[in-house]
Amino acid sequence: MSQCTGLINQVRGFLLEFGIACRQGTGVFRMDVPRVLGDEKNEVPPSMRGLLTGLWNDFKLLEIRIEELSKQIPRSVQYSDTADDS
Repeated sequence: MSQCTGLINQVRGFLLEFGIACRQGTGVFRMDVPRVLGDEKNEVPPSMRGLLTGLWNDFKLLEIRIEELSKQIPRSVQYSDTADDS
């Protein structure tokens, strides 16, 4: 989760350098970034747009991984003799 938060903050920081503010929170980040990347009229140069697109893809992969792990943890605990039932 901390990697996801760090990546969000990094993207938000880069965008702020170009005068583009993204709202705080993961949910609105998911809405704001594709909108910003798709807006060819904003101040983001092509090289930075490419970098941000890569970071956006990393974010999506991290979210998928977090979701997978969130499903695996309860299953692992269910079959573990050392897991606490409380």
